[in-house]
Parts: sequence; C-alpha cells; structure tokens
Amino acid sequence: MKLSDKATLIILFVLMLIFFYAGQATNSEDITSWKLLVEFSSVLTSFATIGMLFVAYKALDSWKKQIHGQLIQDSALELEEKLTKYVMACGDEANKLKNNPELLLYKDIINLCFRLRRRGFNAEVIISIEEALNATVEALRETSSIPEDLIGNLFDALTRLSKSF
Repeated sequence: MKLSDKATLIILFVLMLIFFYAGQATNSEDITSWKLLVEFSSVLTSFATIGMLFVAYKALDSWKKQIHGQLIQDSALELEEKLTKYVMACGDEANKLKNNPELLLYKDIINLCFRLRRRGFNAEVIISIEEALNATVEALRETSSIPEDLIGNLFDALTRLSKSF
C-alpha cells in the first residue's frame, strides 16, 4: 500500500470520527460539547489554511523550476543544432570554407553559450565548447583552413554537450 493510500485512509478515518462525534454532540442537550466541536473545527480550519498556503507555495516554486529548466533545455537544444551545423561546415573543403554562411554561426553559438552559462547549465561543457570554437575561429582567420585536430576537439565538445542533457 502506497503512502498516499495510507494518508487517505487516515484522513477518512479521522473525518468519520469527527462526524460521529458531531452527530453525538448535536443529539446531546449539553451545549458545551457542541462548542468544543466548533472550536476544534475552527482550529482545524486554521491549520488547513496554513497547509494550503504551503502547498500553493510549493506548487509555484515547482512551476518556476519547470519553466527555468525548459528554458535551459530549449537553449541547449538550439546550441546543439547550431554547433552541429558549424562542425559540419568546418569539414568542408578549404575553398568552400570562405563562402560558407554556416561558419558565421559562431556568433550565435557564443551568445547561446553565454546564455546557458548565466542560467547555470554545465559550465565545464560550455567552456570546452567556447575554447574549441575560439580555436577553430582563430585557425580560420590565420590560415583560412581548420586543422582536423581542432575539428575533432569541436566534435568532442559537441558530444559532451549532447550527453549532458
């Protein structure tokens, strides 16, 4: 039997006892027992109100975390998509590298890395992506080509990103 089932049974049992006592108290000519029941129910209502406040706070907090997590996941997926396009463009022949618009994605990738780091995503993965990306951009600027080892580093960073979420 699950914990929630046990809690439900306990609540039902307590409610049955309260209603039984209420039925006995209303049949009694003694008004003090009825007053006791009214006071007990008002105290119980106060505790229920505080409990509902706690549940509402937890629900709001859970909702905020869910939205935050969804934003991180969406940004990480967008980063993965753009980084994949960039890595594939890096593998092109040297004469195609100069005119390939996919290589301009590095600006978007840097922005996404900054956004993810700010939101608390895996910093180690983001740093490895930034370092590998900066190395490929520098190599492309200096030699108009990208060495295979730098493409491999970038692909490894992409793989770590894909495995991190």
